[in-house]
Amino acid sequence: MKERTESFLRNAEMFVALGAYDLAAFNLELYRPLIVEYALLVKTGTSP
Repeated sequence: MKERTESFLRNAEMFVALGAYDLAAFNLELYRPLIVEYALLVKTGTSP
C-alpha cells in the first residue's frame, strides 16, 4: 500500500514540474485518502 501511495505523490511532483497542474491535483486527490489510510493501518493495525 505504501508504494502505491508514494507513487501518486511522485506522479504529482512530476506533473507539477511539467506544468500539468490539473493532473498533479488529480494525483494528490488520490494520494490524500491513501496516506491517511496507511497511517491508520500503521498506528492501529487495521484500516477502515
